[in-house]
Order: sequence, then C-alpha cells, then structure tokens
Amino acid sequence: EVHSANVLHRDMHPGNLLIAGKNARVIDFDCAKLDGFLDLESYLGVMIGIEDYRAPERRSGLVSLRSDVYSLGTVYYRVVKKLPQDEAGRNIRKILDKATKPRPEERYQDCLEMATDIQLVIDGKNLD
Repeated sequence: EVHSANVLHRDMHPGNLLIAGKNARVIDFDCAKLDGFLDLESYLGVMIGIEDYRAPERRSGLVSLRSDVYSLGTVYYRVVKKLPQDEAGRNIRKILDKATKPRPEERYQDCLEMATDIQLVIDGKNLD
C-alpha cells in the first residue's frame, strides 16, 4: 500500500518488519520520502538505512521503489535461508532472485508486484 502512494521506506531490515502469524507489516517510517522529491540523503550525500540491506544503486545517490524491493528481498533471503527443494521453494527463490538483482530495471517495479508473485506461490501456482 505504501508503494502505491509513491512512498519510499529506504530503511527495510528485519527490525522494521512486524510479523504476527501470517501477516507482516512494515513499520518505522522515519527515513521515508516521496519518490521523485529531493531529500537530505541526496543533497548531503548521507546514507540512510542499514548497509547490509541497502540496494547497490543507493551508493550513487539513486533511490526508487525498486530500492525498497531489493532491501525487502534481502530481508526475505536471510529469513528463508534453507528453502525446501520442492516447486514452492524454487518459485520463492525465483522471486527473491528477481527482487535482489543488482540492476534496478531487472527487479520488480515495486513491492506490490513482488507480493502478487508471492501470493501466486501461496495459492499453489507455478511461476513461469
């Protein structure tokens, strides 16, 4: 929902995800900004967020919805280190591989697009 309003979180990491049962919520929006607007990070060259989860393009001052996709994909990779070798596990790997591509244009457009593929896997459908 946040990405549909063009809001960039810019600080996705496990500590900013609240998980209750099957539901997950992103919290702590103190580093958030509207996509397309100049901010102090860009202006002053100060890096916001935890480096281990920061998208590669952030080092050069570029930030987009796809930067959040990369960060969330990195979080998921660390959470699901050992996926089953069944079809669902392979599909989740495909999703995470796409989410964490080094080049932003190869990633999902936003977290909503990524969530759509995750829901397909939950529903037992194959990603091709």
